[in-house]
Amino acid sequence: MALVLKKEEKLQNTINMLDNNYTKDEFVKKFEELYPKDWNKIVKNYQEHERKTKEGKTHPMPEPKQHVINMLNIWLKKRWHLTSTRRPIIYPSGKIIAHDNRYTFKGKLWLASEYLHMVHLLQTLALN
Repeated sequence: MALVLKKEEKLQNTINMLDNNYTKDEFVKKFEELYPKDWNKIVKNYQEHERKTKEGKTHPMPEPKQHVINMLNIWLKKRWHLTSTRRPIIYPSGKIIAHDNRYTFKGKLWLASEYLHMVHLLQTLALN
């Protein structure tokens, strides 16, 4: 059974409550503030894994903070898809050049600038 019910709705709501340039720590803190029952369920599940795991062994569940960050990263990757096979060029300096301005988000077309904002956000999350 999933730890967090209505996960997509809760992740979207948490993002909506934050500024555009939020950090992973801010996201986790806001998620914990908005959904204390879900946070406690994640923490209890993690503690149970810790308790059941023999000394010197590991278990597959990440720490609660990382679990929420993983939920966010997976959700963001699922939500944004290119309608074109042509992808933007992303230079090591962080500069992004779009070749096509037709991107889709949940079936709606978005401008390249909106998509590039999301790409920048994903890059920032990956670097943190």
